[in-house]
Amino acid sequence: MNRMELLASLARDSVCLADIGCDHAFISITAILKYNVGKAYACDIGQKPLESAKVNISKNNLDDRIRTILSAGFDNVPFDFDAACIAGMGGLLIIEILKAHLDRLRGKKLILQANKNQDDLRVFMQNSSFKLISEYAITDASKYYEILVYEEGIDSYSEFELKYGPFLLKDKPLEYMERVQKKLRLAENNLKLVKTEVSRRKVLNEISELQKVLGNGKILF
Repeated sequence: MNRMELLASLARDSVCLADIGCDHAFISITAILKYNVGKAYACDIGQKPLESAKVNISKNNLDDRIRTILSAGFDNVPFDFDAACIAGMGGLLIIEILKAHLDRLRGKKLILQANKNQDDLRVFMQNSSFKLISEYAITDASKYYEILVYEEGIDSYSEFELKYGPFLLKDKPLEYMERVQKKLRLAENNLKLVKTEVSRRKVLNEISELQKVLGNGKILF
């Protein structure tokens, strides 16, 4: 299963999916054709991606079930959806998109895939009274991704768990552990290059954390 299909599958059985930053509308199309989603809003800030989305929607005979919307985040989106997907952008941008309409997103499933700053996103969601219900690690076309799924609720995770992902730490999926080991090797190489004591302590702390994730400092691969 690739990243797009995994994202679509996480909206399974939703009445309506809001696909924010839809690009070519692949997630919306797949969600309806394969995962029993009733309808979708394919939303993007750019007109060109929406034109491409419209072509793909028509090819799949879904013009009556997917509405394209020119919108920055949720600004122009009706809030009758019960699930929303925001994927393929930085975590800080996702936070800004969510902040703009946070209260109107309560009670909805939020499927989030940040290309970076996943830890900042986890902290923001916990502080905003959203509960993490699942996490996924996937490698697609040689790129690593983490997908976070939230619903309204209270979480209380430690700083370490928010940094590395509480479900990922518990389940230790192969893609995640390979990613951690790769980061560990990079940190060990960086340790040979640092020139100040402050930098050395920072890298040593990172190495210690990554070894903890791997399990008692043992290399698993």
